[in-house]
Amino acid sequence: MKKLNYNIPFQAKWVGFSLILTCLALLVHGQVNVINTNNASSLAQKLSGPGVTVSNATIQCENQQSGIFTAVTSNLGLDSGIVLTTGRAGTTLPFYGVNGNEYNLANFNHGNGGDPDLTTLAGTTTHDRCILEFDFKANGDTVYFQYLFGSEEYPAYNCANYNDVFGFFISGPGYAAPLNLALVPGTNIPVSINSINNGVISAGGNIANCTSMGPGSPFTSMYNTNVNGTTTTYSGFTDLLTSKASILPCSTYHLKLAIADGFDNIIDSGVFLKAGSLTSNTFELETLTDSVLNNQPYVYEGCDSAIIKIKRKFVQNSSVYADTVNMVITGTATNGVDYPPVQTTFVFTANPNDTIKTIYIEAFNDLITEGTEIVKLAIFDNCSTPVDSLSF
Repeated sequence: MKKLNYNIPFQAKWVGFSLILTCLALLVHGQVNVINTNNASSLAQKLSGPGVTVSNATIQCENQQSGIFTAVTSNLGLDSGIVLTTGRAGTTLPFYGVNGNEYNLANFNHGNGGDPDLTTLAGTTTHDRCILEFDFKANGDTVYFQYLFGSEEYPAYNCANYNDVFGFFISGPGYAAPLNLALVPGTNIPVSINSINNGVISAGGNIANCTSMGPGSPFTSMYNTNVNGTTTTYSGFTDLLTSKASILPCSTYHLKLAIADGFDNIIDSGVFLKAGSLTSNTFELETLTDSVLNNQPYVYEGCDSAIIKIKRKFVQNSSVYADTVNMVITGTATNGVDYPPVQTTFVFTANPNDTIKTIYIEAFNDLITEGTEIVKLAIFDNCSTPVDSLSF
């Protein structure tokens, strides 16, 4: 059934605000709340969104390196998600995590080593790795997720010889070797301190270390300074960026989300991934009727009809890929008996304008005293996964 969103009552908003002020009086990090956890399944499920199912999650992070966050008030541009760090995730005084005043440090030497993929990407030894991995299946030909990268290395290590490093590596059908998806949008340049910053060369830095990343580097328009910030300890972070990858629908892929310190194990970094942003194509049902009784949509025999819409939320990249949606009809009203026969398979073409399929269900006036009858509709995606349902 559809979920309805209700606004928070005005009084409750003021209560929440007064609580935030109380927390601020004690410690500013209350504006971004982080729960430390290295439960791989919980982290992967928090990231997973419509059109994607995840499984077989594993993690290589120390207890303080990963967590689930919610942003009450911050300049991150995110309301919730997961965070993977080379230092500490959540603040537990006297030690600070990613949440707090910028002049605090989330540093910590975990001593848990580096990662070969990140070492290759960074071009130097790596330390304090934090790695979340899982399998996933998606019902479209493209998968997406959103993130931002922050660091204590900003801006003091702009264009330095070595930076902290992170990567999102996908493997599976169509990928002969794992491919890093953490790229500056529209390029093949890895996101890093040297590829996205404020354009000011640090002491001891060399502009060539930035420009050698690729044409256009450093990308200053995607950088946000956080010097003197009050909600995040990192001195700077990127815009909210989108990673995407082409996939085969319903096939199993593997995603490795990894971050590590580069060269040394101090001056730490973190990556924030938006909750529910790992998505592919998805569909939803909508019903319109002329009548409503007890908050339930109604159709009267011989008088009116229900209009059912199946909506495709995303149009995929492929020029040849079509989405198939199957619908199952149940309930006490019978398809083809109490109303005209309704088709149960719908194909959305690759045409980007093909986003809605409309069904009309007109109740027959069969002059039989049957009482109230129910029509229940459920739709399933390309992978036979249930997507949405409704009844009237």
